[in-house]
Amino acid sequence: MTKKLLLLTYRFPPVAGPQEIRWLYFLVNLAQRGWQICVLTTDPTVLRGVWDESLLEHWPSSAEIIYARPGPFLRRGYERPMLEWPVMALRAGWRLAQKVDILISSVPPNFSPHVAAALLSWRTGRPWVADYGDPWVFNPLYQATSWHRQIADVLERFLLRMTKRVMVTTEATRRAYQGRVPHLPPNHFIVVPCGYSAALYRALNDVKPFESFTIVYTGGFYPGLRSPEAFFDALIQLGECAPQVVVAGASLSAWESKLAHPVLSQKVRIMPYIPHREAARLQRRATILLLIGNRSPWQIPGKLYEYIGARRPILALQNGPEDASGAMIQSLNLGLVVPNEPVAIAEAIARLQCDWEKGRLDEQFDLSERPEWSWEVLTDVVEDILLEAMAA
Repeated sequence: MTKKLLLLTYRFPPVAGPQEIRWLYFLVNLAQRGWQICVLTTDPTVLRGVWDESLLEHWPSSAEIIYARPGPFLRRGYERPMLEWPVMALRAGWRLAQKVDILISSVPPNFSPHVAAALLSWRTGRPWVADYGDPWVFNPLYQATSWHRQIADVLERFLLRMTKRVMVTTEATRRAYQGRVPHLPPNHFIVVPCGYSAALYRALNDVKPFESFTIVYTGGFYPGLRSPEAFFDALIQLGECAPQVVVAGASLSAWESKLAHPVLSQKVRIMPYIPHREAARLQRRATILLLIGNRSPWQIPGKLYEYIGARRPILALQNGPEDASGAMIQSLNLGLVVPNEPVAIAEAIARLQCDWEKGRLDEQFDLSERPEWSWEVLTDVVEDILLEAMAA
């Protein structure tokens, strides 16, 4: 029997982002297993963000991508997804939802797909699985007025009760949601972490590393959450002894004045966004991969799993004891974890560079393959969740 699903997501490739790539891989793998796929998303031409056309190279010809028409705010250049996207998605998705076996909503960058999926599930009776890339109301990064937060809290609890299953990316988030809606069974909230494409990274096994000691960072920087300030200060402390650094895809507008420093202007090479596969190639070439952890236990940066796929040592800058990524790297011996402070970072870089010069850098760490975090293996988990939700 053909299994049919409808994914509701505000953004989808060619718009590039961690959650967009997550569901791209899940859907491609599910299509290979016989699922009939349909995606309802926003017309990418009206959205802000970077595009990566290469992401859709392996998109199955049998799968559909349907674009919800932008509402009045978006047509005027202002994104108000919580106000307008559920309505536009309901209009576009009503007939689609009647033809599928299950609905899935994927968030962030905003939580409007959950609202849209709830409306369609209520009207059609189709089971609904919600996937949280980040938590919603209790997330410290969720910026809202007190009354807005109170409304969102009531709304989220109501929506959670309508789901058949909820997918989250960390165990801390699972426990938090289980506590918010304690009457739901323990198997209602399931951890499905981010991952990496095993096939993509295996194809890069023969890529040659940089000839000089080079630190690579791929992804975004965010003031207050994932700031490179202390790392840049560490490079300045090292002066001429600082290594070469390549930063690809990050917005550094908040640190333009800092980057004008003579050491940073000489040592830091800034690249614009590069296609996903080229970012993977750059990671494979790195001597060291830089990771800056989040200041909460709710999220582990998706790039950590890509770094695991790249199989290069990681220098992790830990933002406090609740930084889940640092604990994970330490437990698996994937690299060196230090406090996100200039002196500690400078000492760690000097140590790693010395070990590299002596030819004993890689041997200190476990750089073996970790198939349990490949998208291919994680799709097994997702498929089981969908089948259980359909049978519930």
